[in-house]
Amino acid sequence: MKIGGWSYEEFAERVKNFHGHASPGVILGGIMVQEALGRLPEGTVFNAICETRFRLPDAVQMLTPCTAGNGRLRVLDFGRFALCLFDRTGGEGIRVFLDPRKAASRNNVMKWYFEEAQEQEREDESLLAVIREAGTRLIETSPVKLKPRFFDGKRKGGMSACPLCGERFLSLDGAFCRACQGETPYEEAARIGADPVPAGDPGRLPRPEQEWVRGNDAAAAFARAMSGEGIGLRLPPAGGRADLTAGSAGLLMVDTARLEAFNLVPGAFCASRHGGSMMSANKVAAATGAIPPYLPAKAFREAMEILSGGALFHIRPLRRAKVGILVAGAEGRPEGAEDRFAAIVRNKAEFLGCTVVRTLFAPGDREAVRNGVRELLEAGAELLVTAAGTSAASDDAILRGLTDAGAEELLSGAAVLPGAAILLARIGDVRVVGVPGRDLSFRRAAFDLVLPRLLAGVDITARDLARFGHGGICLECHHCAFPKCPFGK
Repeated sequence: MKIGGWSYEEFAERVKNFHGHASPGVILGGIMVQEALGRLPEGTVFNAICETRFRLPDAVQMLTPCTAGNGRLRVLDFGRFALCLFDRTGGEGIRVFLDPRKAASRNNVMKWYFEEAQEQEREDESLLAVIREAGTRLIETSPVKLKPRFFDGKRKGGMSACPLCGERFLSLDGAFCRACQGETPYEEAARIGADPVPAGDPGRLPRPEQEWVRGNDAAAAFARAMSGEGIGLRLPPAGGRADLTAGSAGLLMVDTARLEAFNLVPGAFCASRHGGSMMSANKVAAATGAIPPYLPAKAFREAMEILSGGALFHIRPLRRAKVGILVAGAEGRPEGAEDRFAAIVRNKAEFLGCTVVRTLFAPGDREAVRNGVRELLEAGAELLVTAAGTSAASDDAILRGLTDAGAEELLSGAAVLPGAAILLARIGDVRVVGVPGRDLSFRRAAFDLVLPRLLAGVDITARDLARFGHGGICLECHHCAFPKCPFGK
């Protein structure tokens, strides 16, 4: 067995020198890297992903040019013993993982894999012997295609001086460095109050010897730190409260996890509209401040450390997209005729500032859907909505037709009623929404939740569709007040 041009014994010795001991995980990782390298087309310039932070990154760094330092190795700590080498320009790659089904007959490998063995058992000679003997029979490979956000180059951004500690940090990390956000591994406190706060930053930051911060000063500091793009401020604060407003119309984005962390700081508060709310200009999006007239300096610093991770609130403007509508299952309907499903989609799109460039009616079969999609794309559609116009069109035909037309990243189903059967996909830069015709019979459905997000450029994931379940049931009120209602919030 050759690993990186070395014999098994030579590689094991190199692992010992690099890792500190002959780690079974690094040695098996070396076998996995070798397998991936052998399956990449010759001359491929590749990057790497490790799906665990343990052991596998060492193997990648020993055997490839991909390291954490040069940015070509990315660790996504899913806890899965898997790695991927992929073309850094196109995203095509090879994923290799330890397959428990193949290792099932080797008890010591399984005990090591699930970390059920004692430390000495995980690294004993018998385990190393099994790995050497079994080699590639323990692993599985599969070709993969990475999503663009995982292989498209991202600029690092500029450097800034942290207002708290004064040291250099990446501007993309927020208003303050990550150490001053509370991620420092050291016991000593951040050097808050170090000279001085840049002009235009929050009122008076407390120095270590100060014990209290005035409520209005704290409110102004909080409001500035948590305001992102598209957010305006009403200053000076009054009564320890500062308001954050929508600087322009758009979709309100909220970092809910950090908002909760901020509100856990004694004496600090921030109340906001729901994330995903449609905002008109100058409307209040959130309010923040201090509950007591004077906030303890320690609490103020803790709150500011949380906010130093970046803004909590942004307004995402909605683009005025060109929309193409395809109603499938419309046999016999004359070209250009409108039906109620197309009219509903048109009204919802135009309400949000979009323009419908073309509406097509097609029979409810796979080929017709494919051809209709391509025709709408040629007409310049930037957002494509498909709907089943009659029972003659099956959802399966739309799904297959979309796939034939080049649709990728398909997501089917949302925890929303009405609208659970919604479909999302992408054809290049064009977003696609598949809406079952029966859902358009309701005044509000999942389509009303996803459309503004897509127009705002929000990347909707499977987790987002699952999270819609909390508040995702429409009450079908006689007088609909959407979006001023709990639906989807």
